[in-house]
Amino acid sequence: MTSESILRKAQLLTYGLHPNLVIRYIAHFRALPNIAMPGSYNEKMLWRKIFDRNPEIARLSDKLISKQHFCEQCPEIKSIPVLWEGLDPLEIPHDLLQADVVVKTNHGSGFNIFLRNGNYDRQLINSCFQNWTSRQYGRWNGEWGYGAVVPKIYVEPFLLSDSGSAPIALFVHVFSGCAMLVEVFDGDSHGPV
Repeated sequence: MTSESILRKAQLLTYGLHPNLVIRYIAHFRALPNIAMPGSYNEKMLWRKIFDRNPEIARLSDKLISKQHFCEQCPEIKSIPVLWEGLDPLEIPHDLLQADVVVKTNHGSGFNIFLRNGNYDRQLINSCFQNWTSRQYGRWNGEWGYGAVVPKIYVEPFLLSDSGSAPIALFVHVFSGCAMLVEVFDGDSHGPV
């Protein structure tokens, strides 16, 4: 059996074991992924979702731990401070919710409530948190690391630029300790700049 036929069989086996991820990849990129020998960034990310079980992925999937890790590694770069964290949104101090803040969770993406001018509904915050924690984030996308995160809720200041718009956001992708990809997003549209 040649190495090429072994790779082809491995590829087909992987397609069969993870059809959801393969179908989503094809729908998004309009191409069949090469999981057995990934060449592109996106193929490598798919390979990582399927095969890489490094415990650091699970640990750093926790946004609070990831933020702490970043601050320890890059103390010269300012990070948005965490004003409060806990397990029960009903325990968030009332005074804190009177400020311009963002209420977030540590175990997924897009779980945010933006509060301005003291306008908030504590029951809505609690209901959202209960909804967000009722299912495992990332399961559908193969992001297994989120399954190990103990869900918490936390509060950060709502940052605005001098013009009143949301600031530009940087997403830095680090591989083997080296920053390899930086994405810049417009804070208001959340789209690439």
